[in-house]
Amino acid sequence: MKSIISKFLEKRSYQKYIYQKNKLCSTNNNSSTLLNKFVIFTQPRSGSNLLCGMLNLHPEILCHHEIFNPQRIYYSKDFHELLGNDETIFREDLIKGKVGLTTLKERKRYPEEFIFKIWSNNFGCKAVGFNLFPNHIPYASTSLIRDKNVKKVLLLRRNKIKCYVSLLIARKTGKWDSYNFSKQENNSDISVDVSATKILRWSKKNSHYFHKLRQKMIDMDQSYLELGYEDLIGEKSEYIKSDLLKFIGVSSAVEYLQPPLKKQNSNKLVDLISNFDELKDKLTGTELERYFL
Repeated sequence: MKSIISKFLEKRSYQKYIYQKNKLCSTNNNSSTLLNKFVIFTQPRSGSNLLCGMLNLHPEILCHHEIFNPQRIYYSKDFHELLGNDETIFREDLIKGKVGLTTLKERKRYPEEFIFKIWSNNFGCKAVGFNLFPNHIPYASTSLIRDKNVKKVLLLRRNKIKCYVSLLIARKTGKWDSYNFSKQENNSDISVDVSATKILRWSKKNSHYFHKLRQKMIDMDQSYLELGYEDLIGEKSEYIKSDLLKFIGVSSAVEYLQPPLKKQNSNKLVDLISNFDELKDKLTGTELERYFL
């Protein structure tokens, strides 16, 4: 077992290595223009698939999904086409880490090298980014925050009850996204039982995660853009999308950013929560009460 000192030295070495790699990549990518790098810090069921899908429709952006998912590597949906061999490279093989920029084993052992490959393989795009969840490579997250060459986007879902219910439904059905070209039906007939104790505990953990991120970026003198899932589908979505594209550093042509996903669940919580009345009563007087209105 590694000693505390050896772990500390390994961590410092990692941070120095990733800094050097990022610095090199910012001036030595395979595009004629300077690469704009960005990371989307988010939580499950907060609209990350929706946001990544929209960004990938922009001709200057390559946005991967959960490339550091513990079990799989979720590249951009059309990544196999970008690799130029869609006859032999299948999405399932990419996801399972059999092919692509690296294998799951190599990603786990050399995460910094994998990040460097992600930045380097921009396929002529002006900006490259990916999603990062709380359970993805912990201290690489700090290195990414420290690097001022990486744009930071915080994506939240403000209605925490809908976010939590969506998480429970996804776990129950095994369906985590639904693209417009897919044949999947929505989950309109699915409902779940929600524990007041568990959702309050989850809400507290969710808030703490984003509070900690904001504080880290303030302490490290980093700017960031904060978005809500509701912003992407609301009445002012065009303005929000324009601000996002400007922040990332590409042309603010919002007409490209049309939602590629079908909505999976009903908007009405009463249709999704089997113990709706009981839960509403138990959450009265808590921070979550307002989301029933």
